[in-house]
Amino acid sequence: MTRHMTVKLSAAGNMRSLSLFVFWSALWSLMLLAACSSASEPDRSFTTHFSASFDPGKPARVTIEVLQASLILTQLDFNAPGDRYTLISGAATHEGDRLLWAPQAGGDVLTLDVEIADNETERMTEDSIIVRLADIFPPAKAKAVVGAMGHSTLSLSGPEDWSFETRYGHFRKRDFIPPDDRILTRPSGWLVGGDLATRRNEIAGRNVVVSSPRSSEFEQMTTLTFLGWTLPELIRTFEQFPDHILVVGVPGDMFRGGISKRDSVFVNASLPLVSENTTSILLHELVHAAGVHSAEEGADWLVEGLAEYYSLLILHRSGGITVKRFERALEGLAAWADKEQAVLSDPSRGAATARATVVLHQLATELEARGSSIDILVQRLLNDGFGNAQLKLATEDLLGEPSKVLEVLN
Repeated sequence: MTRHMTVKLSAAGNMRSLSLFVFWSALWSLMLLAACSSASEPDRSFTTHFSASFDPGKPARVTIEVLQASLILTQLDFNAPGDRYTLISGAATHEGDRLLWAPQAGGDVLTLDVEIADNETERMTEDSIIVRLADIFPPAKAKAVVGAMGHSTLSLSGPEDWSFETRYGHFRKRDFIPPDDRILTRPSGWLVGGDLATRRNEIAGRNVVVSSPRSSEFEQMTTLTFLGWTLPELIRTFEQFPDHILVVGVPGDMFRGGISKRDSVFVNASLPLVSENTTSILLHELVHAAGVHSAEEGADWLVEGLAEYYSLLILHRSGGITVKRFERALEGLAAWADKEQAVLSDPSRGAATARATVVLHQLATELEARGSSIDILVQRLLNDGFGNAQLKLATEDLLGEPSKVLEVLN
């Protein structure tokens, strides 16, 4: 007699087994789906290597290399006038001031010679180079497939004893360039290279570098000390101040002023940190670097006036000048503007900027009387844009009525 043994599973056991089976089946299906999706998803990334080599007495040798598995970056249309940019190699064509290049799949290289001018804002000597990176690597209109993702790097080279400082930091070899909102992220800001005198420090959580050709007689340590007590106040006012800032000191026979570019500032070595009228070229340019720039049409007076006004405010708030001296400085600017019969203008220079500074102080006083401040107004403008219309709207919102001070704009 044969005995049959029957194994009985409980309903709960059946349900657990079924649930596990469904779980693992679903997980396996999702993994297969992800793998298939990943395999079928086209690669839309490309990498651009920018490099520049400097040899005193010769044009800069510039290469732009594009690496892409397929045709992602399809065309670069450079603004490259032939009197400055000479095509050395690469399948590109010069058409007037435009240089057209269609990078091929896999890898493609364009090589240019770039003339370094000897003028107020650009120079190469036996021991140094001062130039805007955006002038070395010409601006370009880029065409790419939808969803393209670009990454860029920069490398610099020169004589054996040269070093380089940029808004990206100190380096001689290839460095990664932080991406921006453009298809092609291009190097920007000031470049100083050569036999350099450099001082660096961390101030209020920011990396601050002061550098200049050793022959320029720029006072790096004095400048860094000045920033040690003024920059923290500037950063408290403008929290979006860049994480890394480069101050480039240039020889006295170059442009006698200051020029700010992305995360970097150009300042003439012959100028004092604080002038006799109590304003500061360096602080003025650092306010621009903090975001007070790119005025809309007709509003250059606004960004220049704010930069000048805050150069005074930062000196006062940081304890560098007293209330009495702050007020005397504004009286001096008003007298200058009155003497020149200056009005708010675009572009804004000299006495016109003095007039703008006085008007903005009057506006600050008007705002304070209503429990607001010029700081709050500027933060609005950093978001909305520096235009006359935005200024009127933001001020009216803060005051609860149109500004009497800004009737001068009507």
